[in-house]
Amino acid sequence: MQWLPRLKIFRNPMASLGLESENLNEGLKEKLEENPAQKSLEPENRGTLLHLCLEHLHLTGDPHQDALAALNFGLRQYPLPVPHDQALRTDALTALHWFASQPQSARWLSEGWPEHSLLTAKGRLLRMDLLVHEAWGLLVIDYKSGQAKAEHEEQVRDYLDALALSPENRHTPVLGLLVYLDLRRFRLVTPEGVS
Repeated sequence: MQWLPRLKIFRNPMASLGLESENLNEGLKEKLEENPAQKSLEPENRGTLLHLCLEHLHLTGDPHQDALAALNFGLRQYPLPVPHDQALRTDALTALHWFASQPQSARWLSEGWPEHSLLTAKGRLLRMDLLVHEAWGLLVIDYKSGQAKAEHEEQVRDYLDALALSPENRHTPVLGLLVYLDLRRFRLVTPEGVS
């Protein structure tokens, strides 16, 4: 586990629409016509859009402009059509602005390893949103949209367990931080629990 290739795992947002790739344009049009509610992003796709924006959030000291630039990039690059829903855009911009305004975000984003992959002892591939080397040890940052769920803590604890088991980290403290973008709060996760 001392070396892992930088594998970028692609989350296919079309999967939530149940579309086949060979009939993608036709299928998407039919899906939107038969169910107008589909014109808004599903919660999972909204979370994927926010992750894309966060991967391209570069902080310059102007949190609003930085968040707006990341959102515009995400809207242009997102593989699904994003509805012209002002509430969706405003909520996403507000969430990105909140994170960009946090004093530690600039350092985390500039020094952290985004989309860091890790292999467990059982051969399972995990991918954390951001791994930051702190003076005291390792910090796993995991972005979440929507409401807090117990499974989020379990997911981060899996990351912490895998990090702690690797020989190079055996004596390194590891902590996780859930970043709830919509709730605008952090939740610290330790190998033993949450605070």
